[in-house]
Amino acid sequence: MSAPACAVTRAPVRRELGHLVRLALPLLVGQLAIVGLAITDVLMSGRAGTGQLAGVTLGATLFDLPMMFLVGVFIANGALVGRLHGAGDEAGLRRQFHNSLWLALPIGLAAAALMAALRWLAVDGLDAGQEAKAVARGYLLPMIATAFVLPFVLALRTSLEGMGLPNVAMGFNLMGFLVNIPLDYGLIHGHWGLPALGGAGCGWATLTVVLLIVGGEVLFIRRARRPRQLGLLRRDTEPRRRTLLATLAMGTPIGGAILAEAGFFHVIPLLVAALGTVAVAAHGVAMSLDMLMFMVPLAISQAMTLRIARALGGGDGGAARLCVRVGIRAALAVALLQSLCYLLLREPLAALYSSDSAVTALAAQLLLVAAAIRPFDALHIAGTGALRGHGDTRSTLVISLAAFWLLGFPLCLALVTGGAGVAGAWLAILAAVTCASAMTLWRVARLVGRG
Repeated sequence: MSAPACAVTRAPVRRELGHLVRLALPLLVGQLAIVGLAITDVLMSGRAGTGQLAGVTLGATLFDLPMMFLVGVFIANGALVGRLHGAGDEAGLRRQFHNSLWLALPIGLAAAALMAALRWLAVDGLDAGQEAKAVARGYLLPMIATAFVLPFVLALRTSLEGMGLPNVAMGFNLMGFLVNIPLDYGLIHGHWGLPALGGAGCGWATLTVVLLIVGGEVLFIRRARRPRQLGLLRRDTEPRRRTLLATLAMGTPIGGAILAEAGFFHVIPLLVAALGTVAVAAHGVAMSLDMLMFMVPLAISQAMTLRIARALGGGDGGAARLCVRVGIRAALAVALLQSLCYLLLREPLAALYSSDSAVTALAAQLLLVAAAIRPFDALHIAGTGALRGHGDTRSTLVISLAAFWLLGFPLCLALVTGGAGVAGAWLAILAAVTCASAMTLWRVARLVGRG
């Protein structure tokens, strides 16, 4: 092939890669800002005492896992908005946006009720000290209101992303992260006239941040030119049963898949706990590093979902297929660089988290397994983004349940209790993620091949 012909062939790939990068970057920054909220809570409460840190950790764990299901439900809204945006269907887009807010109301009420029940019934049953339990109850009190507001935040954020405005959501997430730092400090220690609430202050800071984000996004939609042109806040759109059910039908499997995968990773520390503090700490260090690495292919995956949905909405199946190919290869390339980073820098990276030589040595060993996990995990998450963009969400739920619970959990239990130690848990993760990536790519190949 001649050089000019080669350039013509590569031009669409470079163009698509540019689109994905421009869309993924604000998604990544926004995600890191949200993760930063949790990191700030841990750092600030830890300085107030071990009991305060333990209470915030317990409360956050009870809050985070159910909320992951809600995130999945509203990921579907972003894909549906993206498809309508690609089709130029402004009336349909407005209808989807309004119905996502209608859907947020009962979901928010149910989430708030669940948080109230967990605060009332679950905290006392936790294996923790009385101080930690008291802090957890104090933390969860404002989080009841946060659970009600969060679905509205997700509906607004995913709608903006689906309309091609990810920078807006990123900006408000960054604002929330920056506001959370002084709020945490003031409410924990009682500075600047604020009450000294200890670790429970982190919950009140989170509620304040969530309210600021939802208020800012509503104000943007009221004032910005593009949302005003679409008439997004007109009051002439009533709830539509068909639209609500379509969003739930697509979003519920996504939420279930996220919950299944996250639940698997939440169970592992419980299995590792019997191995002692060094094993638990090393697992925590390695998992914390790997979660940060995971954010990059996750952002690519989310960008793929939006790009594919928009292309299919516009009737351009070729653009959707190109996005699948480019996105999966980009995620794999990033993951291989991350693996190389682990191989070369695993010891200094582990030392950033702990000064205990036993912990850092074990964590560095676990990062060797993480280096093998990264490429398979990237393929799985990028393929999942492609499936969601095509509206195929049920297969993602089946894949997550099969890989992480039918294979991963029994294998993890057998290896950890059979003498393989915490490394056995990471080998089980590798097996589960490898299985998930194989099934996901097989499903993507069949789906895209039919298109």
